[in-house]
Amino acid sequence: MASDYTSYDQQDFLEDKFFIQWVKYGTPETEAFWNSWIAAQPHNLAALRGAEEQLKHMLSVRRIDPEPSDEEEVWNKIITAIDESPAKVVRMTGRRKWLIAASIAAVILFTGAFWLLNRNTANTVVAGYGQLVTVSLPDASIVKLNANSQVIYLRKWDNGQPREVYLKGEAFFSVRHINSSKFKKAIAANERFIVHTNRLRIEVLGTEFNVKERRGKTTVSLEKGSIKVQLKADSLQQLFLQPGDLAEYDEQTGTFSKTTAPPAFHKDWTERKMLTSNTTVAEIVTELEDIYGYTIILEDPELANRKIDGTIPLKNESNVLFILSNILNVDIEKKNNQMIFKTRK
Repeated sequence: MASDYTSYDQQDFLEDKFFIQWVKYGTPETEAFWNSWIAAQPHNLAALRGAEEQLKHMLSVRRIDPEPSDEEEVWNKIITAIDESPAKVVRMTGRRKWLIAASIAAVILFTGAFWLLNRNTANTVVAGYGQLVTVSLPDASIVKLNANSQVIYLRKWDNGQPREVYLKGEAFFSVRHINSSKFKKAIAANERFIVHTNRLRIEVLGTEFNVKERRGKTTVSLEKGSIKVQLKADSLQQLFLQPGDLAEYDEQTGTFSKTTAPPAFHKDWTERKMLTSNTTVAEIVTELEDIYGYTIILEDPELANRKIDGTIPLKNESNVLFILSNILNVDIEKKNNQMIFKTRK
């Protein structure tokens, strides 16, 4: 039990074990403490009420009919086959081998590109599992790297060349706008900022956007400014995004489409949290696997189709697991690089 809850904000309450026990179980001990605390009318009572309402909503998960799920895809020419998962569990077998192979291939791809451009002048920044890393680029643009991601860029950018970055994984970009002359119509080369992924080329002037490339899908979500997204394999296929737009390329189907999506749901990770809205446990599991590097097994396959609304704090792994175990009513067992979610009897 914390000694001073008056310093807590809503997120802190959501991560507090004693608070969660009160909302979920309402034992005599927790009821007595929290009723007394509330009666004192602390200045942050609104934060507690907000966390209480949010947690109750998250605990009211419901079952739905199974929906079709996409098969895990990997980069072409890196992995040619993926083992099928057993019918009774949700798992991704061979995941470690896939991660190692994909990582090696990505390093070869990205480093090779820079090696040809400018030998020994490339910076590689890697965010490991469970880490967030902030990178300041040579032009003072900022890149926030999500866990299990990497970015490569030249240490020095030539004023006569576009600013280029190579990304694997997920990152949020705040790009510095360079305007050599406000009177000229033509765009100078160094005003262009280009992000390369395996399949897409994203070109901007100055803006804020999120790029995510995982499991055969690449999404680009725009918060500010405007960007152009092109397929590398066919530059005539391009999408122009305005704030609130989301571009997605699916390697499995070959579809390249634009929809609308709240930007907050695509940059939530930058604040170490996961926003969920009608989100399935299967989708949450996929995110956690990418962030923390585990293979997650659900002993009850129906659990994958439950849906959750609310905010899941991602400040540290143990808190995430504690919250999920209470929301889903499961025990979580760790074995090497696996997590097994066991439904409580």
